[in-house]
Amino acid sequence: MMRQVFLLAVLGLVVSFCDGPDMESRFVKVKDAENGFYLFTVDMPDSLGSYDFGFYFKADRPFADSRQYDIPVDVSWISPSSMIKLKERVYLSGRGDEGRVQEYRTGVRTSETGEWTIQLYPREVPDGFQGIGLTVKRNGAR
Repeated sequence: MMRQVFLLAVLGLVVSFCDGPDMESRFVKVKDAENGFYLFTVDMPDSLGSYDFGFYFKADRPFADSRQYDIPVDVSWISPSSMIKLKERVYLSGRGDEGRVQEYRTGVRTSETGEWTIQLYPREVPDGFQGIGLTVKRNGAR
């Protein structure tokens, strides 16, 4: 009996490690942006779980004048049913060489499960701009 309980506990741990990564990061280079649009597909299969999102950008070197930049970026959330659910403008801040993740939204829950597209369109980018990254953290049900 004790052995069966132990085996079930080990099996439970193995299965929990197979659920996929809790945190992932993707980066789209300028040359891969479609007409200036940076597209990220995020699978959100769990309507009971929540998700945290962050953005970052990189430059090929620190920007020449070493000042802080606030890059205006139009963000659109496109649902699995191809409906635009949210449009807004955010500002990515940084000097370009930091690769610092800027928190965007936390505790996001969706009523529509499946693959969502997050579309980013930066309005003004400084010289040396290399692209934009997205981080996604999957949280359990809250």
